[in-house]
Amino acid sequence: MKKSTKLKINLFCSISKGRIEEVNKVLIPSIVKQKGVGTIILTLINYKADREINREDFVSNNTNLEIRIVNPDKPLGFGESHNLAFQKVTPEDFFFILNPDIALGEGCLVQMMNCFNKDVGIVEPTQFPFAHPKDKMKKQIIETNWASGCCLLINSKFFKEIGGFDKNFWMYLEDVDLSWKSWIQGYSVLHNPRAIVNHYTGLYFKYNSNSYEIEDFWSMRNFLYISYIYWGDSGLRKAKRILLKTEYNQQIKKEAIKSFEDLKQKVKIEHINVPKILENKIKIFGYNKFSKYPE
Repeated sequence: MKKSTKLKINLFCSISKGRIEEVNKVLIPSIVKQKGVGTIILTLINYKADREINREDFVSNNTNLEIRIVNPDKPLGFGESHNLAFQKVTPEDFFFILNPDIALGEGCLVQMMNCFNKDVGIVEPTQFPFAHPKDKMKKQIIETNWASGCCLLINSKFFKEIGGFDKNFWMYLEDVDLSWKSWIQGYSVLHNPRAIVNHYTGLYFKYNSNSYEIEDFWSMRNFLYISYIYWGDSGLRKAKRILLKTEYNQQIKKEAIKSFEDLKQKVKIEHINVPKILENKIKIFGYNKFSKYPE
């Protein structure tokens, strides 16, 4: 895709009141420095639905940046938040999703757009300072098994075809599921090392210990869920064996397993067949390991 100074760029970001500081100090300053694009529309989704986020909370004097707030009627998970933004904005060709704790590197958006075409479902940048092992030491644009949800360019046509993110994930691993669906639908997933984001996680903005326990819980629960979606009962049994061998908190493991079993009882889970040609891309290598590289 060629550069254009007239393109309108849609960015989606799911936040809560506690993330306003990150957005103002890290994300927005990096957005307004992006060159080679036209108007940027940043849609912030208040996933807690508590009406405690307003346009006045965010500071930007840049005339090329338009900030919009979406206040849903009920609390939403990560994927469901972005589904709602997509429904309200209906981006034409593609859109970006961004974590609030990232800073876009120089020219990041243009670099990601440059490798987009109708056959590409997802593009991810390189994360700094903690790049995924699957992406380290790459110099050229490559195909990747899955792309990290901290910063993605997503093909609107593909996203609409699959109905968006699977809301049952709530948070964590929905990016892996989206990537696998992209491959199955016939769209490639690309990693562009020339596009860089600084992903700060809890390094600069201190998160409480409960945040990490929540991450562990949903990571465990969704490891079981994604295994069941793609490999059925045999995949679930294998996933449980792998999970139980990990050194994570035993009580969180029990709660995660129970949560998944409750989900199975409440909703009809649609199974997805992995085409033989994609068995090397759609594969589990260990607990929350979806590439052959150590993670």
